[in-house]
Amino acid sequence: MIVHEMIINEKYLLRISKDTVNGKSFGQVRIWILDKIRGDHKPTTKGFGFELCHLDGIIQGMIHLKAIDMSVYEA
Repeated sequence: MIVHEMIINEKYLLRISKDTVNGKSFGQVRIWILDKIRGDHKPTTKGFGFELCHLDGIIQGMIHLKAIDMSVYEA
């Protein structure tokens, strides 16, 4: 299930998804690349999968990263 997609540029997009394999659900954050021949995107090896029990920690890390990024602009 695609949860969110973000276009990075005309060639790449970032896709966040929830997937299930062999009855086990997990999250993925992955870069997808445009296949010019087929006209759609295909996954690259750039990205990672994670057990959903780690989702709170990943979100907390992203919030901290955002706070650090914003503090650079305030300085």
